[in-house]
Amino acid sequence: MKAWLRAPAFSDFEAIASWISDAHACSRWAGPQVPFPFAPEQLPHLLNVTESNSFCLSSDNYDLLGFGQCFDKGNGLARLARVIVSPVYRGQGLGSALCQALMQQAAATIKPDAFSLGVYIDNPAAITVYSRLGFSVTDDNTHPDRLNMTLRANPSIQGTPEKLRFSVPSLRSVAPDLER
Repeated sequence: MKAWLRAPAFSDFEAIASWISDAHACSRWAGPQVPFPFAPEQLPHLLNVTESNSFCLSSDNYDLLGFGQCFDKGNGLARLARVIVSPVYRGQGLGSALCQALMQQAAATIKPDAFSLGVYIDNPAAITVYSRLGFSVTDDNTHPDRLNMTLRANPSIQGTPEKLRFSVPSLRSVAPDLER
C-alpha cells in the first residue's frame, strides 16, 4: 500500500474526533488547551489548522490513516505536534511513517536544523516510536508529566511536498485488502 500526505478535509476532522474517546485521550493527543468534548467542526480552529502545518496520512484509496502537524518554531526548529494514527491502523508502523513524512515535508518547506516534539510520559508507545526515529529526551523538561524530545535534521532528507509518497510494506501482510 502507498501512503501519502494531503491537506485535511472536513470529513477527516469527523473521523479524527471519533478516535478521541475521552478527556484523557484528548489531552494526551492535543494538549490541555483543547477541551473535551468538542465538535468535529471546531477542530480546525482548536488545532490552529492551516494548509501549511496540518496533514493527513492517506492511503491511495483515500482511507484516513493518521493526522499530524508540523510548526516552524523559528531559529531552525520545526515542531511535530498532534500526531495520531487511526485506531484501526495502530501497531503497524504508521506512527513512524507519519512522523517521517511530516519531517520530510518540513525539510522541503521549513528547512530546519532540528525537529522537536513533546510527549506525555504515560504514552510509552509514542516514546518508543520517537526514540526509534532518533529523537532523544532534552534537558529542558519543565513539565513533570511530559518529555521534550529533539532530533537533528538530516541534510539528506530530500523531496518536495509533491513527492511525499512512500511505501508502507508492513500493511501488505496485515491488511492485504487495503492494497489496491
